[in-house]
Amino acid sequence: METILLKRLAKLHTDPRCCAEEYRAAQESVRRQEDFVQALQVLTALADPHRLAIVKLLERYGEMCACDIEAAFDLAHSTMIHHLTLLAKAGLVEIRKDGKWSYYRLSKSFSSQLQMVTKAIGSPPVEPIRCCCCKTHTKGGD
Repeated sequence: METILLKRLAKLHTDPRCCAEEYRAAQESVRRQEDFVQALQVLTALADPHRLAIVKLLERYGEMCACDIEAAFDLAHSTMIHHLTLLAKAGLVEIRKDGKWSYYRLSKSFSSQLQMVTKAIGSPPVEPIRCCCCKTHTKGGD
């Protein structure tokens, strides 16, 4: 990975390692932010086609029994429970127990979860890192 980065930066700068530490520190800082962690959890939960389809089913039909959701898919019970658990951990669905039955619905915070993702991704730009070897902004050279 580092070699690929160095090769790509080599095309832009005389010394491709000149800004690597600043960029590495910047991305590590971003990954530590709570909104990044939450957005990653939501996006990971929605990145699977089965989980996204479950969300769409719940959007269309409201609260559904786990057995009805499972009937809509050709998946093992354990796999379906795994998908539903990931959606619940991401805060996208809520579970209501009634005896031995489990009912799922979109969480009350579903819309705010999606807005949080949009906000986390669309944060305002920060001052670009200036390249030490070419004395320009490393982003686009402006």
